[in-house]
Amino acid sequence: MPGKEWTTPEQKEFLRKELVPYRDHLNAQQLSRYWTDLYQRWAQLWPERATTFPTLQPDDSLTPEQMATLATAITKRHKQWLRWHAGAGKNRSANKKIMDVVDDLIKVNTCIKQPLEIYSKMYYTSRVKPEIPLDSMDTNISMLCQQTERKFKTEPKEIQDEVMCIHKEQITSKNSIAVAKDDEAHLDIDVEVRQSNIQQCAPALQQILDHLSWKTGWSFSVLMGGPDPIEPEGQCVVVSLHTGNNSHGKKFGESYSAFDSTIVQAYAKFLDSKYRKSPL
Repeated sequence: MPGKEWTTPEQKEFLRKELVPYRDHLNAQQLSRYWTDLYQRWAQLWPERATTFPTLQPDDSLTPEQMATLATAITKRHKQWLRWHAGAGKNRSANKKIMDVVDDLIKVNTCIKQPLEIYSKMYYTSRVKPEIPLDSMDTNISMLCQQTERKFKTEPKEIQDEVMCIHKEQITSKNSIAVAKDDEAHLDIDVEVRQSNIQQCAPALQQILDHLSWKTGWSFSVLMGGPDPIEPEGQCVVVSLHTGNNSHGKKFGESYSAFDSTIVQAYAKFLDSKYRKSPL
């Protein structure tokens, strides 16, 4: 028997219209920006606080228990979005197992955002920026932070509680990387963490390939690469991984003398075309 629909007809139609921009952002590797925008528009139509506590007035304060309930509801909603957009179907269980394996291999300490950072991420464009005079010459970072803080303090309790719930969720989460997946709209992977992920990617993937080679008897060769996050010019880096040795005890990358000059160079050219910004 199919599970109960978690969306109303209006919400389902809203999400259906989001499929095209979702795929565009997915292909452009800009999902964090997409989730932020989606969350703002969804919250304007169906505020999670009002949905969770329909009898409360907008200015009513929440008890600690209600704050925890709201945080759980927000997390559940984000998971529902992710599953819906990813087309959670017959391969969902297999995909989850794969992601769990990868997350176990790559240990990440995701930075916890402060409430003002979360608020700015969610509402700067729609609620803070419009109140900054167009002719203002004082637009330095310090001034913008002060303006954001003042605006946050005057926001309705509904918005403040929502931000604090997200902040609390990050603090109390036992697995910070799980929060990053379930709440991409409010967590960015900074340069240091991204660099750490890249450094751990090769050994993690090598473990997977070695295990698959043992399970199947097959050999694998993998190319991967992209911009170096700590390189100012974004110079692309290419890494190759191999399993299986030939009769001379060499892997494919070692046995093919033109591997670097042909295959790696061709892949490096592809990466440059993908990541390099076009000249103005």
